[in-house]
Amino acid sequence: MIESTIDFFCCPKCQGKLIIKQANLFCLKCREKYPIINSHLISFFKANLVQDKKSLAKWNDFYQEKGYSKKDEKKYFNLHRQLIQDINDLVSLDKVNFLEIGCGPMFLGQHLASKCRFVVGIDFSLEALKLAQKMFQEKKIKNYLLIQADLVAIPIKKNVFGFVYGGGVIEHFRDTGVVLEQIYRVLKKGGVALNTVPVFNLGVIYRQFWGNIPNLPILRPLTEFVHFRLLPGHHLRFGYELSFLPKQLIGLHRQAGFKKATVSKFEIKNSFEYLPKWLRLLAVKISKHRLFWPMIQIVAHK
Repeated sequence: MIESTIDFFCCPKCQGKLIIKQANLFCLKCREKYPIINSHLISFFKANLVQDKKSLAKWNDFYQEKGYSKKDEKKYFNLHRQLIQDINDLVSLDKVNFLEIGCGPMFLGQHLASKCRFVVGIDFSLEALKLAQKMFQEKKIKNYLLIQADLVAIPIKKNVFGFVYGGGVIEHFRDTGVVLEQIYRVLKKGGVALNTVPVFNLGVIYRQFWGNIPNLPILRPLTEFVHFRLLPGHHLRFGYELSFLPKQLIGLHRQAGFKKATVSKFEIKNSFEYLPKWLRLLAVKISKHRLFWPMIQIVAHK
């Protein structure tokens, strides 16, 4: 698969042309080498450059310990039925290359592979990508690529993908705008990006149980101080995570170059398993109200 898509890649360091040389992709410009793990999995990742090493270690441990079960996959699709319908309404999948950022085990990409030209998953966790590949192989899916990379420097040339999806991903970067610029760059003209993101509302109260940081003046430095200094990482269930006002997200997408961006509720049945038992039923009930929505989705067009 890598041989047939080599022209889509570029060096994440200098944007130079890459060629296959022995067991690596080799940059003709800066002479950097990136290991080809196998025909469907390649690493562009430099662990020494990662800013949030705690999150990387946490997610690698999570996927290493969790493994995979049919039950996990079934649960994913039960929770994301509306998302799949929204994607089908937005694009004709048979005509696009599909990219899932922060893909994890890539349940969605596996589901869409038969409908797309090919699907690509990017994650910084190699353990997650190995898990995804195992499932692709079990299902005998061949039109896929898995890339270990940092989303602030996606190793793909301009104008490759017709659709990009990120499920709770872009909020994990201190500078969300940089990631949105990368998404815009790899999208084709007319392409669509759909991201789900924590929304800032009254639900920020219960989100402190997993260390959410409101992206607002005063509140952002205050909650960063609490979670990183007073409670050093104790509640950071998902690593560094921001929440946004809808208008902030729309503004960030427009700054990245998107011509149109719309925000709506992200329809998902959330069981709040990470909250104390006494809070779960209450959280499920109040999360249905707009003032307590856990997540929103933003659809942007290039």
